[in-house]
Amino acid sequence: MAVPCDARRDAGARGMELRLRSRDVSAQSLVLLSAILAQLHALETHRPATLAA
Repeated sequence: MAVPCDARRDAGARGMELRLRSRDVSAQSLVLLSAILAQLHALETHRPATLAA
C-alpha cells in the first residue's frame, strides 16, 4: 500500500520522533494506516495490539 505523506524527523525530550502528514488518503487507506501505526506504537511500548479495524 502506498500512502502519500510528508515525513519529518524531530529530536524531542523523549528521543527521536518521526512525524507523518498524510496527503489525499482514502478512507480505506486511512483505516489500514491507523492499524499499522497502532502496531508500531504497541511495539514501542511493549503492549500487544491487533490489526482489527
